[in-house]
Amino acid sequence: YLHNVEESLVQADIAIYLSYKFQDLNIAQSDMEKLVKSAGKLFIYAATLVKYICDPDFPELASDKVQEMTSMSTTPDRNQTKVLDQLYSTILQNAISERLKDKQRREYLTIVHTIITAGRPLTCSVISELLGIQQSHVEATILRMQSVLYISDQLIYTFHASFADYIVTEARSNAMHCNEVEQHMLLSHASFHQMNNLRFNICDLPSSFLADKDVPDIDKRLKNISDTLDYACTYWGYHIARSNGNEKLMKAIKNFVENKSVFWIEAMNLKKRLPVCQENINYVLQVCICKISCDQN
Repeated sequence: YLHNVEESLVQADIAIYLSYKFQDLNIAQSDMEKLVKSAGKLFIYAATLVKYICDPDFPELASDKVQEMTSMSTTPDRNQTKVLDQLYSTILQNAISERLKDKQRREYLTIVHTIITAGRPLTCSVISELLGIQQSHVEATILRMQSVLYISDQLIYTFHASFADYIVTEARSNAMHCNEVEQHMLLSHASFHQMNNLRFNICDLPSSFLADKDVPDIDKRLKNISDTLDYACTYWGYHIARSNGNEKLMKAIKNFVENKSVFWIEAMNLKKRLPVCQENINYVLQVCICKISCDQN
């Protein structure tokens, strides 16, 4: 493990790495030494630093970013978490500037928090539909955050788990903090909102006497279950289990069970994911049992 390796040895490797990545920037030796020193023994810091400074969409800002990073205050006894936190904070503050209107800042943060708390990697379009935010705003957020986020096969990922750890820890991320319970509550209600689109025979099958595999154009018909609805049907219980199970959510669960649960099971059966139903039911039972226990006490 790197934390057990002599710092001077790791720093030498980081110096080689940064020198190679920044070879076209004409960085002064003194500034290069500051950048290397700022990474300590964290290669993830060095890699994130490169992504931040060498942003392909804003190459003209590279020199300014070097000056910004080399002028950050440092203390000899800071721990490794603080080193990375300072970099992540700088990236977030630049991406979600205080110059933005409050509504815009909340939107950007909600998008980032959704990426961190989602049950699986999502596309921009799914995030847009879940949150009711324009897809162009979601795409703009990812573009601003591409030092820590990236898209592969249209799905959004974080470059490193340390970013999620940072943003869900209030003492580290401060105003950018993601309250996981509140975010899962938001996504629980967003999932129920999407599942209002469930209906009888959602894929318009021609006959109940045909096995699904024998239905003509079954793959085309399955597209009636959108990616966003598919996510909601798969992960609503996951989000509920991580929320606080308040009265509003309990009412939403009751309404879903009474009005949409049969159609939900039908949709999951069509997607060949019936075990997902049991997983979600187990999640909800845990929440309900906990709620009853708390009410009795």
